[in-house]
Amino acid sequence: LGAMVERILSVSVEGRKERCHKEEILFFPMISSLTEEFSTTLAAKEGAAVPQFEIKCPKELKVWGDILHLKNIFSTLFENAVKYSDDTAQVRIVAVEEKGHCRITVKDKGRGIARDHQKHIFEKYYRVPQGDVQQVRGYGLGLYYARKAVELHGGTIDVSSRLGKGTEFTILLPEKV
Repeated sequence: LGAMVERILSVSVEGRKERCHKEEILFFPMISSLTEEFSTTLAAKEGAAVPQFEIKCPKELKVWGDILHLKNIFSTLFENAVKYSDDTAQVRIVAVEEKGHCRITVKDKGRGIARDHQKHIFEKYYRVPQGDVQQVRGYGLGLYYARKAVELHGGTIDVSSRLGKGTEFTILLPEKV
């Protein structure tokens, strides 16, 4: 958690370059251990609903990236899925190898994001308005960091969402160069 906060703060400071130490990473073991850690942490909190994760990807699928950045990206998406689900969060992660890149989707069945807010969610400090009081805590840096970290890998991140139906993030990461 400390390393994640440190990286988010360093990326949020204007003009500061973040380093990326890329290596070949087996995706399934990385994402599987991350979902397990995430669930274990939430299970330790009194009254917290433990999310349900479904992972679909080839066991041999490899990604080229900085493991700490990648874990932080997915942790951000998982945390948002939990924060913006009215019931137990259901998160589906699908990773496939395509021509020249790896496509990873993270889909939840949460509250969703209105179309007019979707184009802003990757902006620094942007939070979807929720009336007079923000019911969900945060600073509007998580998705900003996720976008910056994905771009640092030479990739892209997009969102598709429907109110009341959930949100899907699609990340494209290039093959090793």
